[in-house]
Amino acid sequence: MDNGQVGDTAILVLGSHRSGTSATTGVLYRLGVELGSNLMPAMKDNPKGFYEHFGIAPIHNELIAMLDSDWSDPCSLPQDWDRDPRIAPFRERIIQTVQEEFANKPLWGLKDPRVCRLLPLWHQIFSEVQVTGKALIVIRPPIEVALSLLKRDKMSIEQGLMLWSSHVLDAELHSRRMTRSAIFYQDLLQDWISEMRRVRDELGVEFAAFSPEITDEVSNFLDGDLRHYRDPAVPRLYAPQSVLADRIYDAMVAWRRDGISPTSACDEIREQFSYIERGAAPITAYMRSRAGEARRRAENELKDAETRAEQFESLVRRLEAEIRQAGMQAEHAEEAISHAYKTIAGEQARAEALEGQLIGRDQEIRKILEREAISAAERQREHEERQQEHADAVHRIAQVAERIAREETKSAVLLAGLSNAEVRISQFQHERTRFLSSTSWRITAPLRKIGNMTPSVFKRSLRGSVKLVWWSLTFQLPKKLRQRRAIQLKVQTDHLMQPSGVSVVKNETETMEKI
Repeated sequence: MDNGQVGDTAILVLGSHRSGTSATTGVLYRLGVELGSNLMPAMKDNPKGFYEHFGIAPIHNELIAMLDSDWSDPCSLPQDWDRDPRIAPFRERIIQTVQEEFANKPLWGLKDPRVCRLLPLWHQIFSEVQVTGKALIVIRPPIEVALSLLKRDKMSIEQGLMLWSSHVLDAELHSRRMTRSAIFYQDLLQDWISEMRRVRDELGVEFAAFSPEITDEVSNFLDGDLRHYRDPAVPRLYAPQSVLADRIYDAMVAWRRDGISPTSACDEIREQFSYIERGAAPITAYMRSRAGEARRRAENELKDAETRAEQFESLVRRLEAEIRQAGMQAEHAEEAISHAYKTIAGEQARAEALEGQLIGRDQEIRKILEREAISAAERQREHEERQQEHADAVHRIAQVAERIAREETKSAVLLAGLSNAEVRISQFQHERTRFLSSTSWRITAPLRKIGNMTPSVFKRSLRGSVKLVWWSLTFQLPKKLRQRRAIQLKVQTDHLMQPSGVSVVKNETETMEKI
């Protein structure tokens, strides 16, 4: 808590809900009026921001609820409510917040539509903290306010007009002993510089210099979209609420345009407003009792919610402990993951090296395949050459076979001549046999046998030699040998089968000689 002196001047921005108080306070903020560090955030229904203090506005709500009312209730608060001892805790809480937020702030401000009704409490607060309070009442045509409340809160036009009237009447009544000024929302949008200079002079305060930077910033803040409803575009309502609201608005216009004090007109209108309130007092009392019951139920529900909140806090603490434990586990897991990443990085490097080796091997394989392709082409060429050589050899063999055939023809001719010679030889042998069987030949046989033995053997040998040479030259030698073996086998068989072996031997001899 800052124990410094609270700034000596405070501007209270007064006005009904949806009257342009947020826009007016936003301009004051840009002109150097301190609003505190805890402002209510912007929302969909007020995108430019509310500029309400988030620590003080809830206290106002609690206080009004304690008085069996709420922000949308157009009826006056109970008589002498500001002397109720029950408001003391609320006052102390507001004073503490003011001292914390606005210490050593020469010019500060506060905006909350509820202050219109709670202004007597703020007189007490200003007196205690020794601050001079000044009021800036923001006025907007009541029908525009009522239509805006209808759109935002589904509030009836009649209730909206009554709500506007009660806020303006309370703000005018309780600000009479303060330095005050009035500003119309439409004038602010049309010429904010002139209006803020007038407000500065009427309130006797010092704003920041109207530099080009500030001028541009405020002009960008105040665009035409802020005013959604304009008086010329809406119908005039003929109802008691409309008549009273129009009379209040006219009184405020006369004050602002002509300098005519609105005191007497507002007092007269307040009497009529009070008459309406007294007529509606039974309904108001009933509704406020219902509101009190609802508030008490809400308080009980709040206590239950606080109990659940404590249970929730216990659960949160347990979950936080589990989260811390999970965080430690997560750290270990992160270390493991980091180690895994390093391992993966090493494996990736190895994979890249292996990939390089594979690329090299692929290149080697391609070279080997190229060499194999060349070798295959060479083998194919050699195969074709061998096929050509084979074809040439077959051709040569065919030529040799043709020559052999010619030679065999010649051999056949020679054999035919030889056969004729053998016939003649056989005839000669027959003659020789007949000759040898003669008597004279038999007598001289021994001598001739001795003398002729050698020439006969020689002749047979010579003849046998000639045959062997011829058979070899004509490739008949194997065949002739097979024939001789067959004849010998047959002779042996016949010899065994016949009693006389002379004729068989003779025939064998003749056949062998022919062969």
